[in-house]
Amino acid sequence: MTRFKFGGQRVHDYLVNLLKSICLQQKQQSQLKQAMDESVKRSNDAQQAKKNMETRQQQDSNVLEQLKAIVTEKETKIKSLELEVCQLRTVAVCRLRDEDHQHIIYRIIHYVILFHITTNIFICSYG
Repeated sequence: MTRFKFGGQRVHDYLVNLLKSICLQQKQQSQLKQAMDESVKRSNDAQQAKKNMETRQQQDSNVLEQLKAIVTEKETKIKSLELEVCQLRTVAVCRLRDEDHQHIIYRIIHYVILFHITTNIFICSYG
């Protein structure tokens, strides 16, 4: 029996130390699990942020392509309008020339008519 008494104290100390070790191990496992959970959450957050960034980049790329198409369309329209303006200028210049010629012709006709009227009046008056 004495053997158990002696051994009992040792067993008791051993069990106490074993329990302390188990508690410490459980605490460390809990901390490790918490650290792993946080790591997984950060990883998931990083993956989601990457997906969001890729989505935004794709959207930006789509908007950029749309804007390029709009700019190209507007540039084409501007060139077309510039060409139309040049054509209208040419037509306007031609019309002005024609109008100047017509105006000159009308003035000449007017002067010729006036000359004839004046001549006829003169002839009739002194005739």
